[in-house]
Amino acid sequence: MSHDPIISFSADHAFLSNFFAHAITIDGDTYPTNEHAFQALKTDDPEERRRVREAPTPASAKSKGKRVTLRAGWDMERFVVMECVVRIKFADPELVAKLVDTGDREVIEGNTWRDPTWGCIKTKDGGWTGRNELGKILMKVREELKSGTHAETTAKRNNVSSSHTKLFYSSAEMQPICIPTLAEVEKTY
Repeated sequence: MSHDPIISFSADHAFLSNFFAHAITIDGDTYPTNEHAFQALKTDDPEERRRVREAPTPASAKSKGKRVTLRAGWDMERFVVMECVVRIKFADPELVAKLVDTGDREVIEGNTWRDPTWGCIKTKDGGWTGRNELGKILMKVREELKSGTHAETTAKRNNVSSSHTKLFYSSAEMQPICIPTLAEVEKTY
């Protein structure tokens, strides 16, 4: 097995991308990709969410997401929301196996669109610059899956139980809380 970092979410690693065609359901609404879900969840407006959810491609969902009315606190909440949609996506046993099969390789969302928050940008000297927040989330979820604590960590983090995958908001902190439950996973797959 290679120990080189994964630097491109394409080919054998396309499943790591938020543009990967894999539907997820949040609050009863099904999104064709994680990109659709993430972009739609930027807003509290149901009509804006619907327009993003129904976008024909992840790229058009991203474009529409740039034009929604951002909900209060989005700049900080976006990191929790991204982790939630990634956790829901990786409730699928096929994707779990693929993610775990990446071993201990560093996951870098290397990109050419100059996004230093979610990924990294190649520097002139061949290194990487950026926060790589999506890569960090993927590696965190992978480690939980490998150790068998993914469901337990998600449940403890949320401290809520439900029979559906939902995105809740705590009234005190307005923090999104996602809950992919075993019942929902069994119902979906």
